[in-house]
Amino acid sequence: LLNDSKFSYIGSFNENYAVCVTDSHVPIDEKFFREAKKETFLFFKRRNYGKWGIMNNLGEIVVPIRFDYMRPVKNGIAIYGKDRGYGVINLKNKFRTPPRFKYLFSYSEGLCGFREFEDGELFYGNSYSYSNCGFIDEEGHIVIPALYHRVTKFEKGVAAVYSKDNRSNHINNQGDLLHEWE
Repeated sequence: LLNDSKFSYIGSFNENYAVCVTDSHVPIDEKFFREAKKETFLFFKRRNYGKWGIMNNLGEIVVPIRFDYMRPVKNGIAIYGKDRGYGVINLKNKFRTPPRFKYLFSYSEGLCGFREFEDGELFYGNSYSYSNCGFIDEEGHIVIPALYHRVTKFEKGVAAVYSKDNRSNHINNQGDLLHEWE
């Protein structure tokens, strides 16, 4: 079943689950993922990259193949793209968040950086055009508000944050600033 020709792509298994894609009209490969990291969600809407879902290691579909994009499972959840944004879903096909974020970074230490849509923003601009960033937890709750121009992932309980004028600081996983802005 895992080599079934109905799939355009089956990702590497992580935690016994893999992203799977049907009906893609282009190759889903390493080059695709390098390019996708640099692009916005519009990247997925402009071209037909098929529909994405998640299968278990028995080949059973556990998250239906209906999304425009999906990242590999981590801690029992996955980041998905649908319609005009990114959200989080668990392996029981329950949404932790609707697709309300302009971009979701990868989870690290239980927190995931997000980029908000700007007021009145209807279309996907460059996801790296800097609207405000904050962090959500694995349940999809905003735990650190979108106060920063740019953020990094958490490592050892600390993340770097940047202001619009490119000054830097560090925060802990409660959002407390750890020193003066530099």
